[in-house]
Amino acid sequence: MDVTIAKDWFDYTRDIVLVVTQTLSLVGIFYIYKTFRHDHERSRRQNALDAIYRWDTTRPANAHHLRNFIDALDEGQVKSVLNSDSFLITTKQKELLECVFPTKYIDNNLTQCGNGSCQCDLFYNTSKGISKQLRQQTVTYLNALEALLQSWRFGVADREVIEDEYIYLFSQAKSTMTLKTFRTTAGGAEVFPAIYAFEEEITKRRRPQHKKSTLLGT
Repeated sequence: MDVTIAKDWFDYTRDIVLVVTQTLSLVGIFYIYKTFRHDHERSRRQNALDAIYRWDTTRPANAHHLRNFIDALDEGQVKSVLNSDSFLITTKQKELLECVFPTKYIDNNLTQCGNGSCQCDLFYNTSKGISKQLRQQTVTYLNALEALLQSWRFGVADREVIEDEYIYLFSQAKSTMTLKTFRTTAGGAEVFPAIYAFEEEITKRRRPQHKKSTLLGT
């Protein structure tokens, strides 16, 4: 009888030890998972900050004015920039260009070509030097943006941080789609895949969702 009691007690104790051991193992695994996930998320946030810093240090200093000018060009003018050829600009475009380059440089590289379609408007012919500078700075800007958004595209950096920081570059309400004509003319999504993926995501998010009506016939 004593042997039976001892055996039952041993089995009961063994079961308790197994349950406790398994519980502790599960708690340990959960803790490791939580720690790993926290470290991973913190690493992705840090990667986002690093990517933003690299963007700020590699993009042209006059990026805002450069975007405004390039976005004001039509496809034919953009092709001239890509080929580093001279091209005609209007008075309004000249005013935007004056924010990109020093006045003296512009005066030495623009030639007035007379009245345009409107008598109050003049056309100016840019030099190949200006065109080459515009091409170089615009490509530098887009390459820096592409590198930044590659970290967003592949999830290396925190996507939410990147989206919150750069959503303003693709605002249909403000008609700013960040060098859309230049990107398209230069090769589109094949040349700048991350920029196009980001633009598509932002556009999709802003697109109004049409709710299905619960009323029949509507």
